Amino acid sequence: MSCIVGAYTANVPAMRVAVAVAYLVLTTGSALAGAGEIVPSRVDAFNAPSSAASIVAVLEHGAQVCILDKTNYAGLLYRRFGWVAIRVSGGVAYLPVEVVSAVDPAISGNAGSGV
Repeated sequence: MSCIVGAYTANVPAMRVAVAVAYLVLTTGSALAGAGEIVPSRVDAFNAPSSAASIVAVLEHGAQVCILDKTNYAGLLYRRFGWVAIRVSGGVAYLPVEVVSAVDPAISGNAGSGV
């Protein structure tokens, strides 16, 4: 099903999925807190949630990271859709969310599987 909105046609089911994903990411920040692992072979960590920010660390595939949110970090964290805050030796850095895989069983849904 589509509907005409203004001068363009919108795909309603696709819009609903996008809205649902955005809602989950924005409302479940604490569900992401915990241990994570870097997926790509190399990734830059930035001092702000933007690829235009300064690089503060370079992480390799398999590096373990601590994903931060208000439940496990008392300082100021910038929030931006599609970015996660992690702990680095100098404080806090930011990564695109797609480069981190949750390894905490409570986060990944594999509780009790030894993952």
